[in-house]
Amino acid sequence: MKGGAARQDYAYYATLPADPKGMLAYFGRFSGGGGDKNFYLWKAGGELAGAAMPAAQHTAVFQALKLIPGAALVGDAQDVAGRTGTAIGYVDTRFGLRRELIFDPVTFRFIGSRDVVVDAAKAQAPVGTVLGATAQLSVTVADEAPAAPPGPKQGACA
Repeated sequence: MKGGAARQDYAYYATLPADPKGMLAYFGRFSGGGGDKNFYLWKAGGELAGAAMPAAQHTAVFQALKLIPGAALVGDAQDVAGRTGTAIGYVDTRFGLRRELIFDPVTFRFIGSRDVVVDAAKAQAPVGTVLGATAQLSVTVADEAPAAPPGPKQGACA
């Protein structure tokens, strides 16, 4: 996408819709290939979930994810750091996994994700097994990029 849609900074995210339906429409701006349009809405929302943005937009992302056809509120879930949050899941039928995004139940900030087996044959693991998990421990907004440490320079390729 051109222009603002390619930006990934706090100032731009602060201009995104603060209501669930508006945020869901924003997800739809990022079309993907393949047959499952709703999965691409889920992917767009998932990528936004971990971004540094104001609380109103975090809440809108959480609420918009629940509006995607096929998405469902999972309820309490733990991230890999052991924190309990509220998860929303979307079943990825290609792999037999429910892709879960976990949010702080009070602030709706994204805290982590996990992939849970829902189809043992496709995932080749027992139903309920967590095959992957993440935890987002911190997000920092800064006016400038940190200085790069001095280090060896890459030599010419031969």
